[in-house]
Amino acid sequence: MTPTPIPEQMAAVILESYDGAGALRVVQRPVPRPGPRQVLVKVAAASINPSDLMFILGQYGFKKPTPTVPGFEGSGTVIAVGGSTGLMGRYLAGKRVACVTQQDGLWAEYATTTVNYALPLDDAVSLEQGAMSVVNPLTAVALIDLAKKAGQQTVIVTIQV
Repeated sequence: MTPTPIPEQMAAVILESYDGAGALRVVQRPVPRPGPRQVLVKVAAASINPSDLMFILGQYGFKKPTPTVPGFEGSGTVIAVGGSTGLMGRYLAGKRVACVTQQDGLWAEYATTTVNYALPLDDAVSLEQGAMSVVNPLTAVALIDLAKKAGQQTVIVTIQV
């Protein structure tokens, strides 16, 4: 992989407090550096899921210290690899990936994630499709499983914001 220049600063959406969309701001902040078992992703697309909406309202089930970057899933290209990533880190270098993160989120130009949270994308999958390929499918699988356990054959999804 030819090294990609990594800027010092990036644009990121931050959540200043858990008061909804009015607490979101676009700011400049340092580009994170990948730590052990992490990769740095140049983010191309990030989804906005109901889980993200609940998170910025403080109703998701956990809160991160603010300010924090929201965005549970997205996609992009791995441009740097931290230490102790082993074969998987070397494989992911330069690859397009779908990813989730437990650190600052993906509503930023760059994000770090652990190697096991970065999924290589097939060439037939666009980065926009990749950005929606983790959270929503798992939600659908869980809903179908719950419906089957309850003896139901239909699932309806609604949300109130």
